[in-house]
Amino acid sequence: MTMATEAIGTRIALYRRLAGLTAETLAAQVGTGMTRSVIANIESGRKADISVAQLLAISEVLGISPIALMLPLENPSSRISLREGRREYELGEVLEWVLMRKTSYSSERALGTHESRYVQRIAKAIAEKYDLEHERLSAKPSERPGIDEKLSEVEDDLVTLTSALRNGI
Repeated sequence: MTMATEAIGTRIALYRRLAGLTAETLAAQVGTGMTRSVIANIESGRKADISVAQLLAISEVLGISPIALMLPLENPSSRISLREGRREYELGEVLEWVLMRKTSYSSERALGTHESRYVQRIAKAIAEKYDLEHERLSAKPSERPGIDEKLSEVEDDLVTLTSALRNGI
């Protein structure tokens, strides 16, 4: 199985129905030029392309992760080919990669392992910063200095990591 747009469309239709939305309601809530007919064409596979912005907006309206639209989570034993005619991966392998728990499995990487790990570390630091910011909101005043210290360390790490990546490591 390849990660074809029609599979994404089928999953959009599934989650839209589960959310109790019509194609017209989904389109109106997504906005940005989305119409009922565009949603219908994506769902049926007649529209062969969907932008990242559209995928994210549809996911947000449906209240699900974009991963649920991109990957066949409804079929855990799936095997997926990321590129036509290339190796197939188990769904779990692709999910680990998308969630940035592992770097790409490709031996034809444009980025080396070292650079890929920097990207992975940046994503983890961003997630940690987000978690700490939300933890601070609900923390007692006496707990905030400790959280602020951790937050400062994570922000410093982010500056260092992103600077290194932008400067070619």
